[in-house]
Amino acid sequence: MTYKALLLRGSGIVLCLTLASGVSPLFSKSDGPPAAKKLSLKPASISRLIQSAYTPDYLIHDDRSIVIDDVKIAFQTTKTGCDIVIPDTEADDGKGGTTTIPGKRHSVSASRGATVKFKIKGRDIAFAVYPDRLDRLHYFPANAVQATLGKTPVTFVDANFNGVYFDEGIDHVIVGKAGQYAFPFYKTIAMPDFIYVFEVGDKDVTVTPQEYTTKDLAREVQMTLNKVRIDFGLVPVVSDPEWDVHCHNHSEYMRLNTRRTHDEQPGLEGYTAKGHEAGVASNLSFKKEAGDAVYDLWDTPLHGYRMRASWYAKGAFGAVPGYTTIMVRSLEQPATPMLKPYVFPPNNSVNIPVDWRDEDPDPRVKNDAGNGYPITYYVIGWDHGDIPESMSVTLEAQAKKTWTNVDVQVTYSAATGPSNVFSGMLVPIYVLPINALNPNTLYRLTAKFKLKGKEYNEVSCFTTGTGKGQQVWDTTQQ
Repeated sequence: MTYKALLLRGSGIVLCLTLASGVSPLFSKSDGPPAAKKLSLKPASISRLIQSAYTPDYLIHDDRSIVIDDVKIAFQTTKTGCDIVIPDTEADDGKGGTTTIPGKRHSVSASRGATVKFKIKGRDIAFAVYPDRLDRLHYFPANAVQATLGKTPVTFVDANFNGVYFDEGIDHVIVGKAGQYAFPFYKTIAMPDFIYVFEVGDKDVTVTPQEYTTKDLAREVQMTLNKVRIDFGLVPVVSDPEWDVHCHNHSEYMRLNTRRTHDEQPGLEGYTAKGHEAGVASNLSFKKEAGDAVYDLWDTPLHGYRMRASWYAKGAFGAVPGYTTIMVRSLEQPATPMLKPYVFPPNNSVNIPVDWRDEDPDPRVKNDAGNGYPITYYVIGWDHGDIPESMSVTLEAQAKKTWTNVDVQVTYSAATGPSNVFSGMLVPIYVLPINALNPNTLYRLTAKFKLKGKEYNEVSCFTTGTGKGQQVWDTTQQ
């Protein structure tokens, strides 16, 4: 099958939750949002590696520490893992005085990891400290509660240790029983069945399920995109109802005129000024099945760049058979800023495809090389990120415990990309392996770059699966 795309210029607390039940299966025609009911949020334990594109770097090293309630908790690396050092703290003794809680040193093995629990000023605190496939320990807040949205278990994490689980843009959400990526909690979350709107009160939380504003094929496109984004801990995309209409109109314009184009010409059937604007700001796909458009665009270096971005939070969607319009110009900045460079595929991800389909324009410097699955970097900034002053990337494949270098194309500026492609437009930061990656292989990625005078050295890893495309992405990170 041929494909061609066009490029755009606290702990132990039980809360009361009002929630709907009886959700329709994904992509089935909905009979409307389910009826609401009250549900108790139960304490949840986290006993696995959790990471997020939206938090500071939680990789453990010797100068790593965190302050909770003015108490400094230190991490110290050891030959076998790390120690978490808790100092003596004072707590209310219940009699108008204080009592001393002795400090403790918790040892964590780099091969197994552990969920470490301790008290700070009488309050229960927990860290999930677990290794990635490079045997590096990472920590993540583990004070959490769990509920069910529709039929999906969802864990809410008290990321700032204040005893609350619903601080917007700060606390985090983990979807699924074994999800390993988290995204910030927002009061509107577009899950792959309904959009859930949260009202956070002093004593309880009310959740109102709502239909997607998109309809039919466009709804399928949006739900498919959100399924993949949630899988990797990326904020699911909500849509703007007004721009949904304009995206639909642009798809209809292309169908009526049998044209594959971002632009609309006045005088042609279906022309609208806003439809033209939507087309210019969108990715286009011409798959007959609208949901397939997401998988094809997602895997490409250029078109997929914004679709995989952590800051892509609000867009618009329109689709008629054979013509899909996905507005990838984010219409709203997320409440959570970028706190660190972010790479896709994210650290420790699995089932990554070995290659990708072609796109137009061609992102390869040499048209006959660069078929390995693209790696995308997002450095500090919003909407497109900042451009590094310099950058070098090393990609290595592991075989029998030996690392072997993989030839790559590194593009971070117009000068390092293909000629005449990035003239006067956004330059995505991407790495293209020259050849297809090996299946079922662990890869280590080291990126060194300079941004605004600061030197960065980012190391991550991912593991390939056996194939590419929709079959791969239907295999989740769980």
